[in-house]
Amino acid sequence: MSWRDGVWSRLRGFFLRRREEREMDEELAFHLEMQVEENVTAGMSPKEARRRAILEFGGVERYREAVRDERRVPVVDDLWRDFRQAWRTLLRTPGYYSAVIVLTLSLAMGTSVAIATIVRGLITDPIPVPEADRLFAFGRTTSRSFSSNPTYEDFRVWESEVERLVELGGSTYGSLTIGDGSTTSYARGFRVTEGFFPALSLRPRLGRVLLPSDHEPSSEPVVVLSHRVWERVLDGDPEAVGRTVLLDGRPHTVAGVLETGAEFPAPVDLWYPLQPAGDEAAGLYLDVIGRLRPGVVAEEVGAALTAIQQGLEADRSTDERTTGAYIGPWTGRFTDEAIQATRMLHIAVLLLLLIGAANSSGLMLTKGITRSREFAIRASLGATRWRLGRQLLAESVILATLAGLLGLLVAYVTIRLVRLGPAETFAHNNMLGWERLGLDGRSLTYALVLSALVGIVFGMTPALKATGRDLVTGLRDGTPASTTDRGRSRILRFLLCGEVAFALVLLTTGGLLARSVFEIVRLDPGHAEEGVLTVRWTLPADSALPDDRTVTFQSLLLDRLGAMPGVETVAVTSNLPATRFGRWSRQYQVADSGSAAGTGRASWRSITPGYLGSMGITLVVGRDIDGTDREGSPPIALVSETLARRHWPNLIESIGRRITLEEEGWTIVGVVRDVLGPNRDPAPAVYIPQSQSPISTGFVVARIGGNPVSLAAQLRAEIWRIDPAIAVGEVETIERILRDTWANERTLALLVGVFAVLALVITVISLYALIAHSVARRKQEIGIRLALGALPRQILQAAMWDGLFAVVVGTTIGAVLGFGASRLMAGMVYGFNPNDSLVLMLATAGLLLVVVLTSYLPARNAARTDPLISLRAE
Repeated sequence: MSWRDGVWSRLRGFFLRRREEREMDEELAFHLEMQVEENVTAGMSPKEARRRAILEFGGVERYREAVRDERRVPVVDDLWRDFRQAWRTLLRTPGYYSAVIVLTLSLAMGTSVAIATIVRGLITDPIPVPEADRLFAFGRTTSRSFSSNPTYEDFRVWESEVERLVELGGSTYGSLTIGDGSTTSYARGFRVTEGFFPALSLRPRLGRVLLPSDHEPSSEPVVVLSHRVWERVLDGDPEAVGRTVLLDGRPHTVAGVLETGAEFPAPVDLWYPLQPAGDEAAGLYLDVIGRLRPGVVAEEVGAALTAIQQGLEADRSTDERTTGAYIGPWTGRFTDEAIQATRMLHIAVLLLLLIGAANSSGLMLTKGITRSREFAIRASLGATRWRLGRQLLAESVILATLAGLLGLLVAYVTIRLVRLGPAETFAHNNMLGWERLGLDGRSLTYALVLSALVGIVFGMTPALKATGRDLVTGLRDGTPASTTDRGRSRILRFLLCGEVAFALVLLTTGGLLARSVFEIVRLDPGHAEEGVLTVRWTLPADSALPDDRTVTFQSLLLDRLGAMPGVETVAVTSNLPATRFGRWSRQYQVADSGSAAGTGRASWRSITPGYLGSMGITLVVGRDIDGTDREGSPPIALVSETLARRHWPNLIESIGRRITLEEEGWTIVGVVRDVLGPNRDPAPAVYIPQSQSPISTGFVVARIGGNPVSLAAQLRAEIWRIDPAIAVGEVETIERILRDTWANERTLALLVGVFAVLALVITVISLYALIAHSVARRKQEIGIRLALGALPRQILQAAMWDGLFAVVVGTTIGAVLGFGASRLMAGMVYGFNPNDSLVLMLATAGLLLVVVLTSYLPARNAARTDPLISLRAE
């Protein structure tokens, strides 16, 4: 038989076992009947002929075993038999230990699967496009910054010069209004070039994507909608293709609808052709994405673009010189802020897995001690150490697999809770893929592989320890009079020590994160923290209001909203603090500055009279903006304390000074209290009258006397009464805006805190099992000591010492590890203080208190043992 035939025969024997057995029985029966016929022909009676045939045949079962040995795959068959026997053993004796192992491991592995799925969906693989590893982001490297976007004109040169190497697409972001003729709302849109969709290779759910012909000046305006805006604006109409929507009041025909989660290059609602008009192209900068052609490497494209861009810059007289071209994996471009957080979560999950594995290993070892006599008897009957160890490993893997399957449920619940977070939080952090977050085939594969690895890891030590004993010791350990195995007790203490150390690390870091969130909440934002409603609005380009529509609208708006019952004060502002709209930054210059530098950058805010009162911002020096500051009057401005103190240590000196914002001059008439921005820093700020700097989009800020939420619907309705075409956003309270600013830190602290609690629970279970097992093993010894006069207090102390020594050592190690971990996390989270001794002491004291109470319960039972009952156990 050739080796191919041998392999095929063995595979058939394993996968088609019943069929092979049936065919073998039929063949053996045929040969036996042939022999019987020969004997009958020779003159024997049928009964004698069958008896002689069986004797001459030598026993049918012997042939069966020989054929089976030829057809079997020894390793696979042995493993299959081990798993079947292990499964029967677990079903026969389910017990406390097995249930606890499955429960604790399911929590540890479930969170691991959830975090891995979330990180893959949001960080490493957020884009559902083919060959995403060939997608790259492109930019310029300049003398002032590492990377900046190319201009539209430069992009067109890039596109034509490197067409053979890469398929490039450009896009530019913008906020606009979208409506179906009856209602209008906000949308995040991207104007894209012809190569954008071909580079991404996106397939629409309905209709088509943008074509090169859609970018022609004479073409009909078209738009591609995201799945989310299709459901929101068009109610998920399956016949949406061909319908008309209004973008900033201009009709656009819906060309297609993309699949859920297909939002590129950032969370966005729609895409429409980029058709720059007039001088717009010269000042237009694009985000560039590209797909490398087959066989092309990133370095080759980078070198070509560097040479092209340097050639373009050769004749340009500018202070900001291009030094080269940037090219990098696209998937990492928008997630820099999340990478550190995910690393922290991975470490926390790893620690939780190690704690779960150590706990399970200890429980399996404890369970193995109770089966020492069983293993000794089987070994005396010929079972090898390898054979016994394989069965224990099989039991461990089965328990871990059950835990992994249950962990999928834990992961599902965890992911659902994450998806309950507001979409705007993900969009603010440029995190794609949140809509597609969920378990998939890769999650299942990860769970099964993790289960097998964890099962082998936590089952190895019990398997080696339970089978590496002489028969006499094993038989003695199975009796009630057996003494404690010091070697196994040392291993149990070592595992418990590791669990306590890792649990303390998680408790310490979780406590420090919670403290940092608490400090963030306590920060004084510099404005009102409650009782204020905000709503965003945008005037349409074809508004029915008069030519001075901005002034007219604001006048009507303030009059009508101010007359609403419950509204104390109302104002309009171009942007809000502590939001992504809070940093409209401009270069400024001050005259007669008292500091060495008279220039800098400051966020600016165009406001109406009453804004400071509505937002609860204090005027420190000077006067507020009022009704006399109108168009045609001298331009005036308010500045923040930080800006004023930067140039004039004495705030009163700033009054009357001139400040220039990008060639526009303003006279400072007042200094206001600092307001924290999105990064929670009191950045320099300038406030100017809206009448002297009109805006067509902004926010209403209304201070409410009662419950702000009760007026939300009325506020929007009142704005629409002025002009139904006005785009009105969702009404938000100032409390929610402040909460959203620290949502990332809150979520991170919550997750690490949950991991810390799970670690503590697992550690408590392990400690309880260790001491309870020790007490049960020493039941006779305890009875003898009590009979000889030992006090219950002494028994209590001796029983608790088994676990407390490991706890003290583990706490010491954990304190050192926690100190190092807190140093690594410093700077990753706002307000994170690694030197917070209060948190360190509370975490350590809390852990010690919990483990002491846990140790006390089984130790107390030992101290209450009846000596007579213990001695009868002999």
